[in-house]
Amino acid sequence: LQSFDDDFVVLGSRTSQYLQVGNAVPPLLGLAASWSLVTAYLNENGVTDAGLAKLAAVATLRELGVRGNPVTREGVDRLAAALPAYRIVWDGGTVEPKAAGQ
Repeated sequence: LQSFDDDFVVLGSRTSQYLQVGNAVPPLLGLAASWSLVTAYLNENGVTDAGLAKLAAVATLRELGVRGNPVTREGVDRLAAALPAYRIVWDGGTVEPKAAGQ
């Protein structure tokens, strides 16, 4: 019903688990909402390289801020290669979007 993966783990007491799931935005709803994103500032919220990889599915995104997160040059480079139209601002600098064919 909530569209969480079958292997998704919710920690805490049973009551806490019910609250967490009940208060969560269903993943598929979050994905649908993300399709309209153009700019996302996810600074200082724990985004990792794995999180960057998931953002590659948001093709409408044009600018992404991930300062203060434990992302690596490799993770940023992979995202920039997958979606060259992104402008990515992170602790290592700014990756400017590439024009088609560059």
